[in-house]
Amino acid sequence: MIKVHLGQNIGFSNIHPFITGRIVRKIKKAGGKPYLVDIIEQYQRAILRGYTQEVIGCPIFPNAGLKDEYYVEKVVNFKGLEKLQLGGFCKDADVLVDLSHFKAHNSVGFGGAIKNLAIGCFTRKTRFAMHQPYNGINTGMTIDQNAKMKNILKSWLNHVHIKLLNTKMEN
Repeated sequence: MIKVHLGQNIGFSNIHPFITGRIVRKIKKAGGKPYLVDIIEQYQRAILRGYTQEVIGCPIFPNAGLKDEYYVEKVVNFKGLEKLQLGGFCKDADVLVDLSHFKAHNSVGFGGAIKNLAIGCFTRKTRFAMHQPYNGINTGMTIDQNAKMKNILKSWLNHVHIKLLNTKMEN
């Protein structure tokens, strides 16, 4: 299983489908049977950002199925969070590859590999419940500072992305 953020809107800060497809082909060449997963909200519009089975080279699923009802549940009773619902496609994985992007985040400052798994492998209900205890936490950054940091990161990611596309990759 490859956990990837399929992006939102125009998909500026997510990993480009071209790069994801190259990784999928390498996994297949090594004998793996990859599939991509993300949360249902990103899955529903992924095709608009170039994430299709034809481009990527493997199936793409919402982590908890098309109705967000394919999951395993664990009771945790932690700070108002009663239980976790892990997406069934995440549970089914024999191997996990985490393709994360790095971005500014309104509650915790930054999001990346940990957030991609800790939030992105769970159902909508669990994600909503996970965010509740952290609403209103002060990251020490003003709204303007957060926006500035987000723009700096987007600029850097765009530079890295262009550099990667201009670099000759092995077949």
